[in-house]
Amino acid sequence: MLVYANFFSCIFVNVSCNLNDNKVGKNFAKQINITKTMANTIEYCEDIIRRAKSAEKKADYVLAMKYCDELRIYLQEHKDSITQDIFYNYDIQALFLNGVIQLKRGNFSNALNILYEALDKTDFVPQTPLRGRVLRVMASLHSEIGETDKALDYAQQALLLQNDTTQPEERGHLYNTIARIYYTRSEYGIAMEYAQKALELFEENGFKEQGARIIGNIGTINFIHGNYSEALEKMFKALEYFESENMPYDTTRLYDAIAGVYDAQGKHVIAIEYLLKSLSQREIIDDKVGIAHTLSNL
Repeated sequence: MLVYANFFSCIFVNVSCNLNDNKVGKNFAKQINITKTMANTIEYCEDIIRRAKSAEKKADYVLAMKYCDELRIYLQEHKDSITQDIFYNYDIQALFLNGVIQLKRGNFSNALNILYEALDKTDFVPQTPLRGRVLRVMASLHSEIGETDKALDYAQQALLLQNDTTQPEERGHLYNTIARIYYTRSEYGIAMEYAQKALELFEENGFKEQGARIIGNIGTINFIHGNYSEALEKMFKALEYFESENMPYDTTRLYDAIAGVYDAQGKHVIAIEYLLKSLSQREIIDDKVGIAHTLSNL
């Protein structure tokens, strides 16, 4: 049997930035006195964040990082004319998104350095949810490199920051991160509990993308337990969403996971077909780490 454990682990990495709904910017803007100049700055920053997030979602990481760099340069150039709160709020968001991209590309050392810088800067904007989000992604990163004790510590810190005002989407992302950590530790029962908690929150609040990702995760656990039919059912349901939304990062990981299930069933030809689909998509988005993983299974 081919080894697909790395791919199943990748499916659990949920490092969504939660910036595409602009709630961070809008809620932040209500908390400070805004001059016309500051309002224009916030509008510009929100637009750049939207563009960067859209590019990241399509796995156009070069373009997304270009937007992040553009935003940080803009903030530096206008630092004297905007408040410290505005400066750090958007500087952290740009760093955070860049860290997420580095994590997705497998550049763990770069991601860690960027996220630590973002975490340090969250002290300047304690009224925003950014610190909890950075901690969540740092938990994902340490889980990805096998440091699960440290990952749980960061996840626990993020949990302690949650309260009645925490957005359900953010709470769901954190539950999914914790599920990922326990999955890495082979504690599949606890992983399933947290995955189900996350799915419930996402479905109750209409977050289709996040819900699809969790459904794929649950399919992964079904596979581990030998429930191949149920695993494929969940994975194909998730795949349908990600293909329709043109999200290659998630799509390629599901192709790999589906290939693993078919291979375990002895359906090697179908498994290879899905690996080739994955390889084709990874080459398009220049996912060098993913390409190497897929090639190792062909």
